[in-house]
Amino acid sequence: MKIYAYKTLQLVLTLSIIFSTAVSASSINPLPDNIERPNHELALYSQEISGGAWDYANEFFDFFLYSAVLVGSITVGNETSLGTPFTIQNSEISVYYFPIVSDGIIVGTFRIFVDEIRTNENNQTTYSGILSPYLAEELNTLIGVHSVGVLLYYDNGNLMVQVEDEIELLAPCPGGELPELNEYEIPVDEFYLIIPLETSISIESLELTIITL
Repeated sequence: MKIYAYKTLQLVLTLSIIFSTAVSASSINPLPDNIERPNHELALYSQEISGGAWDYANEFFDFFLYSAVLVGSITVGNETSLGTPFTIQNSEISVYYFPIVSDGIIVGTFRIFVDEIRTNENNQTTYSGILSPYLAEELNTLIGVHSVGVLLYYDNGNLMVQVEDEIELLAPCPGGELPELNEYEIPVDEFYLIIPLETSISIESLELTIITL
């Protein structure tokens, strides 16, 4: 005889503007108590985020988060929101990284980019997105560490962090290539500082019923 257990996931999220107060979202699996929740912010240098990426995040964040929590690819706590997006320099394609902030820590990123195939098919710029734990651990190691702006960039496939005149490896290249350790010059007129932990987008109320056999 099959026994069905039902759990209701209430995601309470509302669209808000940058630097607004975070909106609560309850989830299936609360974050472990032993995770240290940083109290300080992180400021990243970023290029401008396209309006199309903002629109895509606004429209699809709820669906992607809903799906990721359902299949267990990401775990969120009691208060979850989408942080302020940023860019990583020297990337092969333009990707806009929206951090997913839950109970004060980053648990994943919502990466949004132009889908070249669908853009050609639709004859207009079309975006796609990936929501996963990608970069969460690396970003959390930077929170509260630096009192000045931090620049993230790729060097020969390696993710580097530059703070003033200091360069460190944040994540190695999957293919094993070594970085050249060249300092990246920040064009001041093209970059601005953002705080990724600040809420930019949250989701409106949904109910999800999970059926387990």
